[in-house]
Amino acid sequence: AYLPAPVPRPAPTGSLPSLTGEARPVAAPGRLTLVDFWATWCAPCVDALPALQRLHRRRAPQGLAVVGVSIDVEGAAKVGPFLK
Repeated sequence: AYLPAPVPRPAPTGSLPSLTGEARPVAAPGRLTLVDFWATWCAPCVDALPALQRLHRRRAPQGLAVVGVSIDVEGAAKVGPFLK
């Protein structure tokens, strides 16, 4: 049976590499963090990126962080040029 996960729940701890290769924390303690898993080949994911970016800009002063995590196998080599 499907059991919905409790929301909100703690973000995963640790870090992920940025496009430049530096380790960036997934979430900062005490901040509400929305983690969006996406891929360059996923049309609905790509369509959602501008709205998520606007949400981050608008709500960052109130403590919301929106973190995008690409699941593209090629990593920064694919994602970097795509985001430009």
